[in-house]
Amino acid sequence: MQDLYNLSAEQSILGAILIDSKVILEGNQVNLSAQDFYANEHQIIYKAMNKIFAENTEVDLVTLQNELKNIGKMDQIGGMAYISSLVTAVPTSSNAIYYIKIVKELSMKRNVSTMMRYTEENLKALPQSELLKFVERLKTTILESGNVEDWYIEAAEIPMEIETPGTIQTGFDFIDLVTGGGLNYGTLTILTGEPSSGKSTIINQIIANAISSGHPAFLYSGELTYQMIMEWFVKTVA
Repeated sequence: MQDLYNLSAEQSILGAILIDSKVILEGNQVNLSAQDFYANEHQIIYKAMNKIFAENTEVDLVTLQNELKNIGKMDQIGGMAYISSLVTAVPTSSNAIYYIKIVKELSMKRNVSTMMRYTEENLKALPQSELLKFVERLKTTILESGNVEDWYIEAAEIPMEIETPGTIQTGFDFIDLVTGGGLNYGTLTILTGEPSSGKSTIINQIIANAISSGHPAFLYSGELTYQMIMEWFVKTVA
């Protein structure tokens, strides 16, 4: 676990906030929370700083000391001597977002490590439904750790593809016609219809046609066991 935290980066964030309270806004951009700090005293200090900032008050040595005294945490974080040392931990607030991203990334790795360790220890006893929930929690943990700006891309940076990436013919002329020649690589095609209208049968036939053309296929059902779905697939294509 010693590689999954950086106390200097944590101290630099807190020191940067004491220099410039607006650093808290930079932390908000990457969803930085008190729980992302490894050291308990840093969690306490960051919570206090957020409370002060939310009240439209500048975060400095005086306001922070007062808030920590009000909540009875002054001794727990190391007293005024430790708070004062945070100011000298970082010479400027200009690199704060760099420190924030370090702490955020390490927090994500700790969370993932804990989740993986728990699941590994209980893997045999966990039902499928719990494993699916674990996957969703894992995905959420990773996605929420990033910078909001990382999810955007400039339209001008997207290359204009001249050549088509290729298609897989479905075996149904009408479907191939409306989809531009079949199922296009790099796209998602959704077939919808009324209940019992034959959607699943058509999908099975499309999969069979793809396999017969040399394409690998993946078939998933949230309702049937794998034995039942294979039996149903074989009967359909037969």
